[in-house]
Amino acid sequence: MDTKFKEISDFAVHLQQCSKTQSQHEDQEKRTSIHKSYYSAFHACRSLSLKLPTPSNYEGGEHAKIIAALQTVEIASVKKNRKNWLNIKKAGLKLKAMRDLRHSADYELGYDITEREVETQLKECQKLHQLLSDIQATLTSKSA
Repeated sequence: MDTKFKEISDFAVHLQQCSKTQSQHEDQEKRTSIHKSYYSAFHACRSLSLKLPTPSNYEGGEHAKIIAALQTVEIASVKKNRKNWLNIKKAGLKLKAMRDLRHSADYELGYDITEREVETQLKECQKLHQLLSDIQATLTSKSA
């Protein structure tokens, strides 16, 4: 994992730990932890998506465009490597789920963020980084 992405992810974990101390900012620590873990995953996925074709008829914002590029990647784009193709699609699904929760945390202030949601977001962020690391390793290897 790129060090910048790791720093963001580590900060998200730190905020989650702070939220467990019953501080007066518990709600904001949970929301920010979800936010930061999403952006750690987003930037890592963005790095991968820059190597993939963007759907030609796609209209939408940057976040949606990256998710669409991952979810609609064609197998030929990844040298017909079926495992990478499926993993890239999986990364798109994971990122979309993380974005949906981040959206709730950022914009639905009446929504009660649970500790379980924070823990799940952090775990998904770690899984996504590992998945991306595996994809990148095969894309850059001579046998890919």
